[in-house]
Amino acid sequence: MKLDLKRMKEAPGQVFEVAWEERWEALPHRGRALPLREAVSVRGRAYYQGGIVYLDAELDTTVELECSRCLRPLSVRVHRREALAFEEEPAVATESLGVPLEDFRYEHGAEELELAPYVEGLLSAALAVKPLCREECQGLCPRCGQDLNEGPCACETQGTSTHEPEPKDPRWAKLKDLLVES
Repeated sequence: MKLDLKRMKEAPGQVFEVAWEERWEALPHRGRALPLREAVSVRGRAYYQGGIVYLDAELDTTVELECSRCLRPLSVRVHRREALAFEEEPAVATESLGVPLEDFRYEHGAEELELAPYVEGLLSAALAVKPLCREECQGLCPRCGQDLNEGPCACETQGTSTHEPEPKDPRWAKLKDLLVES
């Protein structure tokens, strides 16, 4: 996924169509590699003007996740539209000017701009922090692990479940008693 900067710089202001589809094994996300069900698609337009590359693009793919409550696998369609501006770094190194994090830069004199790292970051940022298979997902019983979407667990039918795990260390039992009293 590269933009041809050399060609763009030779024709300032000219709009270039962007259309890539690339098959990635996974999307890096919070220290994990999330499998992708389909190719990553980037479509849009780009142009160069005054040292800045402007890119208006739509990003699409489908990511394999798991529900944060019941751990069922789910496929999430990610569609994101972005307007980005990539600024060329100065020819001579200067002291840090406090550039905002949302500014994207490319190396001075570069002939290509690799977009894959930016696309990875944008797709990852589009994912929900706690994805759900459905809004009303009941999750798992913390005692026995039963999927509560499939019905009540054995803990509940025996009248012992509050869906709170028992302390595994008996030294914490007193603390639990104190919390229940207040």
